[in-house]
Amino acid sequence: MLTSVLSCQKLCRWAWVLVILSLGAESRLASAQPVVLQAGAGIWPGAGLQAGYVRWGSVHSLEIVFYASSSPWRNEIPLFVSAGFGGTLRPIGILQEIGRADYGYDLDLGVRVGPSLFFKQNASRADKNRQFSLFIDPFVRYSYQIFTADRFFTELGAQRPRLRLGLIHKL
Repeated sequence: MLTSVLSCQKLCRWAWVLVILSLGAESRLASAQPVVLQAGAGIWPGAGLQAGYVRWGSVHSLEIVFYASSSPWRNEIPLFVSAGFGGTLRPIGILQEIGRADYGYDLDLGVRVGPSLFFKQNASRADKNRQFSLFIDPFVRYSYQIFTADRFFTELGAQRPRLRLGLIHKL
């Protein structure tokens, strides 16, 4: 019990460090960097939705993403709700910056951290005590351009729903 509390405290400290550093980086971002909305559906495990705000740099991104997931075919119908704050490195963006070319596709390697809530019908007292948790979601996102301002994305991460598909719309 004590070790889990200590590890949770360490996770909270690192999350705050990431938030503070990212806010400092966000204030230095140029206004020419695109802001995009990312929205999609999660299909494994269960079914879910994902929506977020992403600020793209040429070699990185900062993002805030909200998740909701459920497994409606189970009797107790659990619901997972979470919000993640994080960023990515964009290896293809580095190549685009060096070569000044637009490949029409992109790869993001990133991580998000944040709070997560778990709700379950007829939950036991132990389940109610475990409703809140903090998560770390390392993920890989592949996107390719389908229209002038829109991209299709496929994302695989550790947070439910793990497989996410959707659209990225440049504002």
